[in-house]
Amino acid sequence: MGQAHPLTIDVLRHLQVHGISSRSQVEAVLGKKLPGHTLSNLVMLGYAAVNREQHDPRYYITGRGQEKLRNPNAPRPRPDRLRPHPPYATARDHLVVGRDYIPRELVPSHRPGANTAASLPSRVGDRLYWPDGRTTDLSSNPL
Repeated sequence: MGQAHPLTIDVLRHLQVHGISSRSQVEAVLGKKLPGHTLSNLVMLGYAAVNREQHDPRYYITGRGQEKLRNPNAPRPRPDRLRPHPPYATARDHLVVGRDYIPRELVPSHRPGANTAASLPSRVGDRLYWPDGRTTDLSSNPL
């Protein structure tokens, strides 16, 4: 792998020596304006971290950044955004029975009585359509 960009090394060295700093503080010490993506790239690669609790974000060096200063020729880590994400579904989001998928809306609830609506009829005009297939009038007389 090639040598790290000199600006990267300068910014990391500043963060190591001066500690947590804003973009303007880094630019003042280095005597030059940083390109807009420099600090965000360092954060993405894990060389620096950002604290956004104040109006002006503050950056500080991480252990990976200190390792980069010790060995500037070390290969660059693969960014997290390129790694596959773990599945986001939880056990309650769906249920697979055999090879059949049951969507979350149809998974039985853990709350007692939550699925009683499934046993009630649907009304269309003056008729009631029951889940078991029966059709009745509004007084529950079979049609």
